[in-house]
Parts: sequence; C-alpha cells; structure tokens
Amino acid sequence: MKLQIDFFHQDINLLLYCGNNMDFLPCMESASVELVCIDPPYNTGKHRVFRSGSYRDTFGGSESYIKWITPILEECYRILTGEGSLFMFCDSHEEYNLWTLLRDIFGADHLKNKIVWAYDWGHRETTRWTPKHDIIFWFVKDKRNYTFNRDESDRISKRAPNLFQDGSVDKLPTDVWWQTVITKASKESTGYPTQKPLKIIERIIRVHSNPHDTVMDCFAGSGTVGVACKTLMRNSILIEQNPEAIEIIKKRIGSDSIKIGAGFPARRF
Repeated sequence: MKLQIDFFHQDINLLLYCGNNMDFLPCMESASVELVCIDPPYNTGKHRVFRSGSYRDTFGGSESYIKWITPILEECYRILTGEGSLFMFCDSHEEYNLWTLLRDIFGADHLKNKIVWAYDWGHRETTRWTPKHDIIFWFVKDKRNYTFNRDESDRISKRAPNLFQDGSVDKLPTDVWWQTVITKASKESTGYPTQKPLKIIERIIRVHSNPHDTVMDCFAGSGTVGVACKTLMRNSILIEQNPEAIEIIKKRIGSDSIKIGAGFPARRF
C-alpha cells in the first residue's frame, strides 16, 4: 500500500507516506531535512500488539537487523542539511551495533550525546536487574556547526525525581532524562505499543531545529513527531508502513485537515 497525504496547517506542511521507507527515502532531495528523529524497531524478538493491529519486532538475528537498517540510516545522513542532527531511540538489544554503524556513517567524533531516557514503569524481572531505560543517540552531520537552541529547552526540577517536593523547576536537562513511559491509562495514550512521550519529542524538536525547519521520521508509529511539529511550527515528513498506525496518525493530527495527493517530495518545502 502506497499513500501520500499532504497536511496543510497555517504556514507549515506535513507529508505522511504509507509504505516501505526505502521506497520513499531515496526519492528525497539531499540536504533537505534539518532534523531526523526516529524510533526504529529494536529487534526484541517480540510480537507487538496494539488496539487495532500488531507487528513483529524480529529480524532473525543482529546481522540481519543491521543489514536491514544500514541503507535507511545512510539515507537519513544524505538528506540531512549541513547543520542537521539525527536522534535515534534504541535499547540494549542493538545499542552497540547501532552505535558502531552510526559512527561509521557520521564519524566517530560526530556523536554529541548518548542520552539515557530513564523511567520506572512496567514489568519487573527476577533473574537480573530490571532494565528501566532506553538510549537516544544524538549524531550531528557537522561537529562544529549544528543547531542547538539550548535556551529553548524546557526546565526540570533541580532536585532528584521524587525525592523532594519543593516545586523547584529551574534546571536545564542533562544527558539523563527522567520521564514516565506512556501507559494504557495515560491521557496521551493511543494504544500503540512503542509510543514515545510527547514531552521528550518536543524537547528534541524545540532545541535541535528552528520554526519552519523540516523534521523527518521514517518510523512514524503513532505520529508523535508530527504532533509535536504541528504545535512547534515545524514542517514534518512522516513515513509509516502499518496502515493501522496511519489511521492513528490521521486521528491525532486531524483527518479533516488532511488532503490526499500523489508523488514524492522531490524538493524542500
């Protein structure tokens, strides 16, 4: 299934494409995107189920997984502008392999941060310390010239989470981000199993892009990047091959504002 949807909201554009991302990414113009923010499959070997569908996060081993994702990340690098950044979520399953791959694509000294997203929710393990964090890699295309609007960041408590209740909110985030995951009871929940908190995505977009820049997510899932871009006045390009996820995205963004078209984004917005 291939479907392109153009969404127009005030002075920004959102392009939503339903299909395999490697059918789409090679058609994009080089140096056309200021920020890539992606949450690819983690190769967990699990069968992910959500309210209206499911998918399998399994690739038959690390070698197959890396072979699959390599051309995608190479395309992400190609379409980034000179001042552009890539943010990618992962967990311990492929963390080292993905760091190695991104190092080869961007350069070892182009890693600006390995951000730890820490949370405390969900199952507990009995045979090891229960893992309660994901990794967010931040790589830049030009290590001396990149977008980092530090003062645009939200502020956090100067105290450790849950240890003090003094209401102090005057500290910039570090490379450890405390933020609860999206639970079924959350008002934010769409039912999509890998949905990321809007607050984290907004922090990335606000600090690492400027209004009317273009942000691309080729593993769009529940569409949180698009939702954040709409609020923060950024153009966005979303790619997702799961038709059920596409319906979630349309509902979150507002299907009454979406226009259906055809073709590829051969040039910048």
